[in-house]
Parts: sequence; structure tokens; C-alpha cells
Amino acid sequence: MGCKKASLDDWYATQADQFQEMTDAVNSQDLGYTLDIVTADSDALVFQYTLSKAYDMSDDADADALTQLYDAIFDSYASTFSSLRAQIADETGINGIAIRLTALNPDGTVLYSRDFTE
Repeated sequence: MGCKKASLDDWYATQADQFQEMTDAVNSQDLGYTLDIVTADSDALVFQYTLSKAYDMSDDADADALTQLYDAIFDSYASTFSSLRAQIADETGINGIAIRLTALNPDGTVLYSRDFTE
């Protein structure tokens, strides 16, 4: 009989202490946001940034500036995301896991979301 592979949630549970250290380090600084790392949809590891002040997305210039900022952050972490996806695939046998970067207003409104699925 074949052995059952770990789900993304199972894998995350084994890594929870490491991710908690990462979020604690980020959240101990006053950066204007907090970071949570969670799993979603059984196929995405989500780096969720919640802003401490609400951002008004009704202003197109502000919305474009925010999107450009998060796209630049996202792109700067591409190699890290690629390595993390490879690690998850190696340790779980699951291919196609997305690394998702999201930014939220304090009320939970999604301001930005992008998946890394290379």
C-alpha cells in the first residue's frame, strides 16, 4: 500500500513554529501593517499583510501606486517563493501549490492579491 502524502495544511502545521517566528519578527516592528501566514483553498500558502490604516482604493492614482508597490515586493521575492514551492512539493508530493501575497484594509477588504505559481 502507498503511504498517504501530507496535505498543505499538514505541512504547514509542521512548519508553524518557523512561520510564527517570522511573523513575530515582522509584527514586532512598527511597519504600518501586520503579517499573517495562513493556508487557503488547500492549495495556497498566503502571506497576508493587514494595513493598520485604511487605504482608499477609489482614487485610481492611489490604487495604481499600491498595486505597483506590491507588484515590486512580489517580484523581489520570486526566487524565495520558487524555493518555497519546491520545498512544499518535495515534502508533500503536491505540485501546483500557489504562494499568495495579499494586502488587506483593517476591515478585511482585499486591496491586492497575486499568486505565484511559476
